[in-house]
Amino acid sequence: MFFTKFSASYDLSSFDCGNMELNTFLKEYAMSFVKRKLCQVHVLIDNNAVIGFYTISPFTLDIRNFPQKIARKYPKSMPFPCWLLGKLALDKKYQGQKLGEKLLMAACDQGGTFA
Repeated sequence: MFFTKFSASYDLSSFDCGNMELNTFLKEYAMSFVKRKLCQVHVLIDNNAVIGFYTISPFTLDIRNFPQKIARKYPKSMPFPCWLLGKLALDKKYQGQKLGEKLLMAACDQGGTFA
């Protein structure tokens, strides 16, 4: 198993995480989102088949919405940069093996390497 950026060359046919919206995103919309640079899609591959994925996008937060104790440390005129984990899913056949945790940790490691 290994992590990589999404590519049309990987087999998506058997992917089923149990959530139709996430299945549909991966199979029908992920490539379009990547091409339009709306997000990066990273996949977990086993024998050329996608068994898990997550999306990550650059995002900003309005400092004025932070608690005052935190907000006072930052300029109010600047947005606070961060990463948005948009979607995360793991095929049902692989659930219960701590691979969801590996997906989440990989997403945390990827923040900052959006390219």
